[in-house]
Amino acid sequence: SEATAVGIDLLQESQVRHLMSRELPIDRREHCMARFKYVQKDIRELTMPMLDGLTRRLLGVHAHEVDHIHAGFPCTTTSIASTQTPARRGFIPHRWPDGTPRSEQARIDDALLNRLSELFIALRALNKDMLLTIEQPENDFFLNLPPVKKLVNEGWHVLRGSHCRAASSNLDKSWQVDSDFPQK
Repeated sequence: SEATAVGIDLLQESQVRHLMSRELPIDRREHCMARFKYVQKDIRELTMPMLDGLTRRLLGVHAHEVDHIHAGFPCTTTSIASTQTPARRGFIPHRWPDGTPRSEQARIDDALLNRLSELFIALRALNKDMLLTIEQPENDFFLNLPPVKKLVNEGWHVLRGSHCRAASSNLDKSWQVDSDFPQK
């Protein structure tokens, strides 16, 4: 494939490229990394005009003309795995049982999710055929978060799956149940 990918994150580009290259097959690593473009930016500050400017500059098309936009939402404040940490170790949950933010980090993550939902709703209004996805750890309150409710009210579908079972290509090989339907 000759697809081009654009990454947007807070991390340094060298760190992102290192993390990505570890997941790519050695025989295709150089070719894939040459087609990856990166922008270091806080997505909470990203507006539709800014996103459109980025895609026009890096890909030569408007944001709504991109085939697929995927957001990997941070799991620190929403994963049920962290709620399993014993209180005696000083763990303070990031959320109340109904999903409302309890920590400052949860409020920051919710602002990011809100921005993502606003961008995705705007993109969908311009192009109903583009694929827009947000990855999120499975939990019972995710559907109750206001930005997610907004997406569901707009007609979005929520699919449940296990990210942790297939977090990397190596794990995918060892945990795969059915080779025709990968976990991720």
